[in-house]
Amino acid sequence: MVIQCEHCASRFKVDETKYKPGKRRFKCAKCQQALEVEIPAPPPAPPAMESAAIAEAAAEPTKPMRRTRAPTAPPKAPRAAA
Repeated sequence: MVIQCEHCASRFKVDETKYKPGKRRFKCAKCQQALEVEIPAPPPAPPAMESAAIAEAAAEPTKPMRRTRAPTAPPKAPRAAA
């Protein structure tokens, strides 16, 4: 998230994941003006049912695949004697 000082127009990057949602106060590194910034709430987590189904599927042991032979051509019919 990028914030901008209202006093000197300097711009700063803020890692919003490091702060709790709500109003936060920062100080401009250039002019020392106090800035009040609203940190947004993180996006909602996926529904628990979907994530539980994914975890359950990942926990299931997988069966080893069985080797099969490549298909062969059918036997040729014997030639008639001439």
